Amino acid sequence: AYRKQDGRILLFRPVGNALRLQVGVERMCMPSPTVEQFVEAVKDTVLANQRWVPPAIKGFLYIRALLMGSGPVLGLAPSPEYTFLIYVSPVGNYFKEGLAPINLIVENELHRATPGGTRGVKTIGNKTG
Repeated sequence: AYRKQDGRILLFRPVGNALRLQVGVERMCMPSPTVEQFVEAVKDTVLANQRWVPPAIKGFLYIRALLMGSGPVLGLAPSPEYTFLIYVSPVGNYFKEGLAPINLIVENELHRATPGGTRGVKTIGNKTG
């Protein structure tokens, strides 16, 4: 979420992020919130934390959605229940120059995810150090 010069707070691609979450949780065999539930949860969380949205051009409010198994079972089986939550954190501009264009190289030969695995899905299991 970011603040405009006139003080309004805008969200960046909330529907696209909801759809991305749905793809990921489907791949992980988990139930998914609807797009409407996701967007409403993001709006509610940002509204509750609007004082933490930096001034225009100074940064943004980072938003992270999380869906996790939260039942009383630990094992190789679907969880009997799931918890969906949104958390936020104010952040400054990533680059000290601000939002200036950058040069980069796009790699299209190598993949960070293994074939048949979680593919391009954001999961805790495909985060490596």
